[in-house]
Amino acid sequence: FPSLSVLRPRLFNIESKAQFPIMTDNNATSTTTSSVLQSLPAAELICQLLSNYNITHIFGGHGGAIVPLVDAIESHPNLTFVLNRCEVNASQAAMAYAKLHNRLGCCIATSGPGAAHLLSGLVDADQDRVPMICITGLKDVGSVRHADFQDVDQASIFRMAGLAISETVSHISQLIPLLRNALYTAISNNRCVHLAIPVDIQGQLVTVPKLLNFRPENVSRKVLERAGEEEIGGLATAILKERMKSQHMVIFCGWRAAAEGLGNAIEDMAEFLDVPVITSFDGKGVVGEGNGFSFGVAGIYGFVGGGKSQSVLENCDVVIAICLPDMSKALSDKKDMQVRKLIQIETDLMKGDTSRYIARHTFESNDLAVSLPKV
Repeated sequence: FPSLSVLRPRLFNIESKAQFPIMTDNNATSTTTSSVLQSLPAAELICQLLSNYNITHIFGGHGGAIVPLVDAIESHPNLTFVLNRCEVNASQAAMAYAKLHNRLGCCIATSGPGAAHLLSGLVDADQDRVPMICITGLKDVGSVRHADFQDVDQASIFRMAGLAISETVSHISQLIPLLRNALYTAISNNRCVHLAIPVDIQGQLVTVPKLLNFRPENVSRKVLERAGEEEIGGLATAILKERMKSQHMVIFCGWRAAAEGLGNAIEDMAEFLDVPVITSFDGKGVVGEGNGFSFGVAGIYGFVGGGKSQSVLENCDVVIAICLPDMSKALSDKKDMQVRKLIQIETDLMKGDTSRYIARHTFESNDLAVSLPKV
């Protein structure tokens, strides 16, 4: 992907940038300059906060309503702007990058059609439970909603599409609270979020509060204790019972199984149980494709693939779903009625996960890389 830095190289003077306090682990504030509160352009603050969340590449298109943010990205030493030919590609690329690197993804676009083109990738990310933030530009606050040119109610469109958060920053004082809430939701719930920021607000000065809690290690996630011997034994017993009763069991893995590094444990489980392994399209590669238990990819674009994976899935009666976000094709018939038994293994169950399909056993642990080999 071509970067604007190639077309428009810049020098970044770190000393000229305002430094702002960050909450540290011992609940004390610290700055790299002084304890006096700093003011800096909103676009620069956004870039620094995204960098704090380990974002390195921001995908998007260019346009007049996003110029201040693009300039800030180009000037930041830790951020790379990846210019895509179309915003559809930008949202898909940001989602893929987040999956491959197991981190927060980010995409941007200008107002009007630029923002609208992002929609399919954002919905895809949200349904796959990929943490991602999207920032779009808007016209000046004073010209929003009464002039036709590129005047689209982005927040309403994205919210109706199902995104966890989609809001318009209509005053500079809203920027930090809305950005805080969006980043928290994206990280803690594995959701896609969106903020629309008018171009004039992007350039306005924002005063950074003394207690600014914008570090990923400070985000309160659902705390899960490591799986104990009882939980591990319970899962192993449930799997063995179903294996003894079933002639057709399959292990079905999603992309987070690869992100969590569970490939070796899954291969060992497949060998011990003597069952095939198939993956979702974005989970491809979680087990080596040369492995004799690997039967390829199913669920391409939402439908069962061809060849071995289709035969395996259609004829099985028990599915061990490992970090699989969408289980409709794994468990259901063409009328979306559950016809296969489920053993669910997850790192982070969401509210309602256990109510959509009946599971013979559900195992949740945030240390699957440790607990799954023990199983």
